[in-house]
Amino acid sequence: MAVKVSEITENEEGQTLDTAVDPAADEAAKAAAAKRGPKAGRRPPIITKVQQKPVEPVDTAKAVAFAMSIAEEMKRNAREAAKKKEREEAEKDRKRREYEQCQLNMTVASMALAEATAKAVQRIPEAHCNGDMDGALHYAEKIKNEQRDFLRKQAIDSLDF
Repeated sequence: MAVKVSEITENEEGQTLDTAVDPAADEAAKAAAAKRGPKAGRRPPIITKVQQKPVEPVDTAKAVAFAMSIAEEMKRNAREAAKKKEREEAEKDRKRREYEQCQLNMTVASMALAEATAKAVQRIPEAHCNGDMDGALHYAEKIKNEQRDFLRKQAIDSLDF
């Protein structure tokens, strides 16, 4: 495997030059010179010159403006991320409230079904209901009224006048 050899030099104008010598090409030139004989002379190695451009001075005002634009973009991205997070939290809260409403509706429906079932069973003469059924119905009605009063109070407290 041929390895390129590099040498960095400076020309008369003060510019930096990178001189690379390809050993494989140098070997091929030597072999060709040997075939031509000693009088033909040696061919010089193949040299590639790469000229580097001098670094231009940095305009401080442009650099500061660029840094400020990056800072502003970072702030804007942070604000957008905060807004997105706030929207996601609001959506999550809305879904939680909807779920709680469904649970409340399910509780009310279950209570109504339980009351209807208890009253239907009480009307059957062969059921021989004791006082436990009456006590359970009165307790269920009491709890239902307490829940209704609580929800009304919460609704009134949430109103802003």
